Amino acid sequence: MTLLWSLIALVQVAFLPGYLIARWLRLDDGLAKTWTISFGLSLIANYHVTLLLNLLGLQARTWLCALIAIEILALFRLQQSRPARGPAEPAAVRVTRFLIPSKAADPHAVSGGRLLLLLLGIASLAWIAMFLPAAFTSIFEGYDALVSWNRWALDWTNGQLPVWTLRYPQLLPANWAMLYTLAGVPLQFLPKGLSVLFPLTTVGMFIDAGLRRSRPEYLLAAVLTAALMSFSNGRYIASGYADLPVAFFALAPFYLLASWNDDGDRARGRATIAVATAFVIGCALTKQAGLYLALLFPFLLYAFLHKHMPTANSAERLRIIAGVTAALLLLIAPWYLFKQIQVIQGFDVPGNASSSGVHRGRSFPERAVRAWKIWELHLSSPLLWSVALGVALSAFTRRTAAITVAITLPFTLIWVLLFSYDQRNLALAFPFIGLSAATGAVVAGDWLRAQWQRWPRAAHRGGAAALLAAIVLTFGVMESGRIAALHDRALRDLGNDEINAFLYSYLERHGFEGRILTNYRLLSSLPDLAEYVYLDRDAAASEFWPLRNPDSLKSVLKRERGNIRYIVVLKPMEFPVMAILHDGMRKGELQVLYRTRRALVLRLRNTPEP
Repeated sequence: MTLLWSLIALVQVAFLPGYLIARWLRLDDGLAKTWTISFGLSLIANYHVTLLLNLLGLQARTWLCALIAIEILALFRLQQSRPARGPAEPAAVRVTRFLIPSKAADPHAVSGGRLLLLLLGIASLAWIAMFLPAAFTSIFEGYDALVSWNRWALDWTNGQLPVWTLRYPQLLPANWAMLYTLAGVPLQFLPKGLSVLFPLTTVGMFIDAGLRRSRPEYLLAAVLTAALMSFSNGRYIASGYADLPVAFFALAPFYLLASWNDDGDRARGRATIAVATAFVIGCALTKQAGLYLALLFPFLLYAFLHKHMPTANSAERLRIIAGVTAALLLLIAPWYLFKQIQVIQGFDVPGNASSSGVHRGRSFPERAVRAWKIWELHLSSPLLWSVALGVALSAFTRRTAAITVAITLPFTLIWVLLFSYDQRNLALAFPFIGLSAATGAVVAGDWLRAQWQRWPRAAHRGGAAALLAAIVLTFGVMESGRIAALHDRALRDLGNDEINAFLYSYLERHGFEGRILTNYRLLSSLPDLAEYVYLDRDAAASEFWPLRNPDSLKSVLKRERGNIRYIVVLKPMEFPVMAILHDGMRKGELQVLYRTRRALVLRLRNTPEP
């Protein structure tokens, strides 16, 4: 029965409530749009249901089963009274219109560039979908997912409001709790598999929007967003962290507004605005970063209405904005106010309030340099520069200037200066960075195509060769540093992870002021540490590795006193040698910097205190 209840739990959490709302509002036009609305609204509705049941102290599973029964009856009733709307046009028509632009010289010629973008978009979607089988058959591994998000979900499951939440909102843990409650067992397979649906749907929104509006930049944005979300080899896609879910909720309102065809149906227009507002609420209830979007959305929506509802007067638009703002305040503010009161009363803690603390005292310029290097490790330098150039160009185009100026650039700057200690904190902006960069690339491509057509035909071949040579040379020069960086990263993974982590941390915080005597032979191959390793190439065989016998150790320490300042030992070690080291520690001549069952790091006392 566990399997059956697990399937029922997934349908309830990820689909059924939102699908009913989409059908009722007549917004179920197309598979991708219907799924997006159903998925997002289900999560938002389930959060409020879980919150209400906990506040009322009701037996959750009994009431949830009753709720599911009511939803199924409502679905049958809707099916009879209001059949599914379906897409406004078949998917094949949208694909054909996208692949053969209306301005094409040959009305039957498929655009090679657009076909490539479509294939790359589908490949990006398929790549993320490949995480689903492993996600649904594995448990959480990340520290935050286990110690924070899952712990809070278990509190919700037990009918308690979660404690020590560090001001984090609870939309995800509340939905995980519903999965656990309906399944009857806290199976981590379920929420971990659910986490893959967020990046999958995010990429799918771009593909659907591109086909609906025949806009190639949306397909390119799908590819770039997938690349940004798959940093660190995609280990966050199924991690259970809230960063990619908040990116999904941030993009969804704009996807819905972009798919709105103003056909004069005011009811559907208002329904679209209401659902878009619900997604903004979901964004702010998923992670604190969503508050940024909640603050901006009324202003962006007013600009959208001014352009897309020309028949509405200013008073009507202001009434809509007032209603949206009221909904945002009423449904977002209570949780944050409640948590702030708990923090003031000492029942909760504020979390990492000091950006200088988590940045270890780095100045703003140092943070900016570090932020660039973080992404340079995950993306190639040419791709990173191309994305930056595309974003810059998009700020001067009418297509996405508002998104770039209001979200992409400011949020990225905030991340660089305050939150760049972890690249995950930039996740909300991933779709918007992808969209801005893609728009800039398409605009640049259109300009280059126009210039190309002006050139004499004879110059095309030479110009193409020169352009290709310039691209190859640029990528070769810029990638040389990345190749060296990849090599260094591979070398850093050699040997003992724990001792390597300590030594690199010590090097960053204090630096080594002398040579390191060690039996850890791989240390001489590790980047930035190898230069500190003591190695006498002219020494006799007995003293080449002096930590192998006590006499050699005493001789080398006496001869090299002042030069050798540190001793790094990997155990097991010869007893006489360890006896000498323990005697030095007992006498205070050797200071212990690090000790585990496998390793020992010592500093000679003649070294000044760090």
